[in-house]
Amino acid sequence: FPMEKVRALMQVRPARILLDLGVTGCSLVAVPLVLWAVPHPVTFLVCFILSIRTFNCFAQLVHTSDHGGLFDNPTLNRVVGNLCAYCLGYTRTGHRLAHLKHHQYLNTEQDPDRIWGAPDQSTRELGRTWARDLAFVSAFERMLQYWQSDSRRFSVAPWRRLSLDFLFRGLLSMYPVVLTQAVIIALYTALLGPRYYLVLYVLPILTLYPAQIRLRSTVEHSF
Repeated sequence: FPMEKVRALMQVRPARILLDLGVTGCSLVAVPLVLWAVPHPVTFLVCFILSIRTFNCFAQLVHTSDHGGLFDNPTLNRVVGNLCAYCLGYTRTGHRLAHLKHHQYLNTEQDPDRIWGAPDQSTRELGRTWARDLAFVSAFERMLQYWQSDSRRFSVAPWRRLSLDFLFRGLLSMYPVVLTQAVIIALYTALLGPRYYLVLYVLPILTLYPAQIRLRSTVEHSF
């Protein structure tokens, strides 16, 4: 594959990135706004699905930031990537470390993304792991992966050797996430009430969002 074509594909497109950021931000605000304007069970269902779409958009922006593709300026690339990650409940540092390990150890035992399944996973195993997604287990395990910041000490299963020091350092790194989520809670509270933040933001990001990530991973990597 000619290298000049690879370089062309890797060129940063600021206009497209700004459009993606704008649409994603509008999608985030639209969820409580639409339900506030049209309170109805069908609207609720639409907004629930729209939340999952918003999470996927933020995740793609974080992924692009991991590879330096948001902006040519490294600082701007890192800051915007972090803001997108905060909206998903983690830091770009933790996500980037796990994602680069995924590229380095693809489909081996050291691949952090094996949390979403192995290439030779059976359909029965897929169903069983979907149950784990809906029971909040996968989101919890992924969060612990993202709490790590040291490449040399990185573990694909940090939940197997939890310590007070690990938990303390992980919680300490989450303060910008807490501040960002506080702004989102304020938006929901102003329009609908705080309980809607739980059912339209927290619930889908901890259950159906991981389940659809598993489906995508299975399609991309399984046999």
